[in-house]
Amino acid sequence: MRHLFIVLGVLLLLGVVLAGFAWVALQRVDWAQYKQPVEAAVLDATGRKLDLAGNLVVELGWRPGVQIEDVGFENAAWGSRPQMLQAKRLVVRLELMPLLFGDVVVDRLELVDLDVLLERRADGTPNWELAHGESASPREPEAEAASDVQPLSAWLREARIENAVIVVRDAAGVEQRFHVRRLVAQMDARAHLALQLEAAYGEAPVQVRGVISGVAELLANGPLDLDLQIEAGGAVADLSGRVAEPLEGAGLDLALKLAGDRLAGLAALLGTALPDLGPYSLALNLSGGSRNYAIRDFALGVGRSQITGSLDVDLARARPQIDASLASARIDTADFRDRSAEVAAEASSGVSSRGSPGRIFAADLLPVSELGMADVRLALAIDSLEAGRLVFSNTSLGLRLHDRRLEIDALHTEVAGGRVDLSLSFDAPRRPPSLRLAVEAEGVEAGQLASQLGSDLVTGGALDIDVRVHGRGASLQGIMASLEGTGKLEMGSAVIHHAAAGIVLSSAESALQNWLRGEGAEIACLLADFVITDGIARPGPLVADLGSVALIGTGKLDLRTEKIKLRFDPSARSGAASKLLPPFELKGTFADPRTRVDTVAVAGRAVAMLLGSKKHEMSPPPHGLGCRELYASHQSAQSLRGSTTEVALDTALGGLADRDNAAKVGKSFLKGVKGFLGR
Repeated sequence: MRHLFIVLGVLLLLGVVLAGFAWVALQRVDWAQYKQPVEAAVLDATGRKLDLAGNLVVELGWRPGVQIEDVGFENAAWGSRPQMLQAKRLVVRLELMPLLFGDVVVDRLELVDLDVLLERRADGTPNWELAHGESASPREPEAEAASDVQPLSAWLREARIENAVIVVRDAAGVEQRFHVRRLVAQMDARAHLALQLEAAYGEAPVQVRGVISGVAELLANGPLDLDLQIEAGGAVADLSGRVAEPLEGAGLDLALKLAGDRLAGLAALLGTALPDLGPYSLALNLSGGSRNYAIRDFALGVGRSQITGSLDVDLARARPQIDASLASARIDTADFRDRSAEVAAEASSGVSSRGSPGRIFAADLLPVSELGMADVRLALAIDSLEAGRLVFSNTSLGLRLHDRRLEIDALHTEVAGGRVDLSLSFDAPRRPPSLRLAVEAEGVEAGQLASQLGSDLVTGGALDIDVRVHGRGASLQGIMASLEGTGKLEMGSAVIHHAAAGIVLSSAESALQNWLRGEGAEIACLLADFVITDGIARPGPLVADLGSVALIGTGKLDLRTEKIKLRFDPSARSGAASKLLPPFELKGTFADPRTRVDTVAVAGRAVAMLLGSKKHEMSPPPHGLGCRELYASHQSAQSLRGSTTEVALDTALGGLADRDNAAKVGKSFLKGVKGFLGR
């Protein structure tokens, strides 16, 4: 036994000495001579050159390592620059014992100053798609089948990247730039990869923390489980779930939660302009993949507004197709008001649309091209919709956008005690585009509308509206200029709460009584029917029964020039003051309407009163008639006495003739004045 220990000791000493000599010998090896074989092997396997231009340092031990400086990997032959990848320093450290048993365990992989370009050719070919070079000599199938050599399994414990720039360029040459300041990825024995990333996309900082499971099976397209937290653009996102086929982007089952204070903070990250909205949140479950996705449990919050529902997105078509079914208990349009746009609007206040000074309808071309970005089907239901002070309830919308043809089959809402229904079709492919619009409103109370808008001017006044129009044009101004159709408005009994209205619209006695009682002037009814032809809207019945006075309107609204030319003839029922109410005209433009009194008619009436003439005096309109009946009665009486101006002057002339038996010369003179002033 003693001799055995001596032998073993000598052998151990000999082994140590031999190992020492081997270690010393290895330290004296010029490892740079092995760079060329490594470069040749990579070229043989990939068809691309590996350039190991810098120093090659090999460290031996239980964790042998290799450090290489100035590493480059060749780009595709059609690429925009010679090298696809460059790194200032590459460090790889292995574990020795697993390597002896056929396993490769990378204890540490470190890349410093990495520069990567990922690009696609015009035909979509990516530069990371590798092909064997001409010198490659694949093994025969029989040889592979006969081989007993098992492939090495690989394992990465820790990877670190410091200061990396990754540029992604699409087939159109559009670039996206990522700057990785620091990335630490650590994998445990269960193939759970813990990530810590500090990066920037463009100018937007990005931080990622969390765990990805299943990385060991990634090359075999195995499933990945995600549990990540992402901070970017002032928002915090939690992403969790599974990707069944990560290399194909298929088999998604992910849950996303996102929240932030300002939506505009994500603009730099997404590479597009976003409205400057207040606090927001988003939650959804995403499933599917391979260009077809289903979004369920969708919940979007902006301010106090909430929208929930589901969406289906198909990206495999020529135009993406989106089918959405959404609902909301409450939406306040103020929550979606772009604060940056408001600031810009204030800065440019008083500036009209291009080429349209002083006009309401814009001459700017309609954004018809944007309608071709996607095909959309939308069903939307909103319990309460707040637009400023107006509150709409039970709102529902059915919308369809296909091949740049927009159709709103049914928009229904309830407001101010009544209902409103709207349908619209906009055909952008036509030249010029065409628009059809139908609006029906029933029982909408003007008083409630005024109250919601913060005014107590009106009480009552149920409104019925029916508008059916169509037009063609590349701008709103063009559509209005070609408009055809009809428009009808009727309003029931209402009260105007204004002292001036009480004096003007009532007799002096009733005006005083209403003022003492705090009441206003009553409007019995209001009626406006318009026929629109080639951009000209002409009133049929245009009547307002104001109690002691009935107003009858004639004229036109020119939608092409936005000019107004309406004339109102008052017909008094009682009261001397009311009988003096003159005809007046509403002229000017839609943006700047103005009224003026018909001075010719006033002069005629004054002369007639001074002369005490009652010739052609029209009998007061009867009480209790509706506006349509009142209009018919007025038209019948008016046909017997001529226009208001003619009646006034004829009455004055008749008074002169009856009182003074003036000569024909005097009467001819006055008729000449009438011809000069009247139109």
